[in-house]
Amino acid sequence: MDLKRSSILNITLRKIYPFIIIISLYMVVYSSNYPGGGFQSGVIAGTMIIVFNMFSDKRDFKHSLYVRIELLGFLLFMISVFMILYSESFLERFYSFSLPSEMFSNIGMNLLNLSIYLEVTGSIVLIFYYFIKGVEFEKESF
Repeated sequence: MDLKRSSILNITLRKIYPFIIIISLYMVVYSSNYPGGGFQSGVIAGTMIIVFNMFSDKRDFKHSLYVRIELLGFLLFMISVFMILYSESFLERFYSFSLPSEMFSNIGMNLLNLSIYLEVTGSIVLIFYYFIKGVEFEKESF
């Protein structure tokens, strides 16, 4: 049985894909106030992208897109590190914005978690991509 041609699997993946990505984004937004964080939600998003690309008929995988996502995560991480280094106090910079909403009360921590989310998502997808390319290269050499 070819899993790529399974209509049940394709329909299920198409229906569940947006919800899993939204759940991972929800975990990133609330990660500074509740359990979970950038790494866990990045693993969820990256795994869902990989599963969707493995078993779906239409492929949305573009190598350059995930390289850019990983680069954006690295740049946001460097911005948050510079925020820490050039602030007078660690807590002053990371918890200086006290908005009424809990979601945006820790802007520095949310920026750090978003950078980790993007870095992990891009890394997982790229590792899978290079693993598959390596397997294809081995098949061609034999």
